[in-house]
Amino acid sequence: MVNGDKTRIDVSTDEVDVILDNVTLAATILPKDVAIKTETHLAMDVAAAGSGTAASSTVQVELRNVQLHAPNLVFYYYKKTFPSFADVGIADVSIARRGLDVDLVVRPSADAARLLDVVRTEARVNDLDLDVKKARHNWLYAVLSPVVRRIVAARIEAAIAESLGAAVERLDKAVESAVAASGKAASALSASAVAQSLLKSEE
Repeated sequence: MVNGDKTRIDVSTDEVDVILDNVTLAATILPKDVAIKTETHLAMDVAAAGSGTAASSTVQVELRNVQLHAPNLVFYYYKKTFPSFADVGIADVSIARRGLDVDLVVRPSADAARLLDVVRTEARVNDLDLDVKKARHNWLYAVLSPVVRRIVAARIEAAIAESLGAAVERLDKAVESAVAASGKAASALSASAVAQSLLKSEE
């Protein structure tokens, strides 16, 4: 189980304003299905003399039925259209049953300073439950729940997709730092070996 940092989700449309505060997502990191696909594309110019071949590869990671739960979040809801009203309360948000599908596509970077480039990140919420535990107008959520669920699901999808891209960026920087550090260590060892060799030659 992985617990995320507390965050805030703000959504505003022509119909409603929704704010979810004190959000902590708890994710089951083992999805029901995991698929890793690699694809290599070869582009050959057979018409040109001394035809050349360009190759590009991508890796796609597919996670299926990831479970998420955000307990005890504080929400603010404002319905702008008639009949308009506002409400605040406490609710649980759960993504269960078919859960959440996540797709991540990366490719080797053409930039020598980088390891990977993110081609695409996508998250799709299949089932989302909104359990309002405390509010001023509990009975109205039976009618409005589909609208709220759609808005919250879309925002969660966007947030997870953004987080995936940021995670790949952090990984890229961590690998780059590790390679740089190992290179410095190798240079230091090499310099030490040269120094020792010179000292021995002078003896």
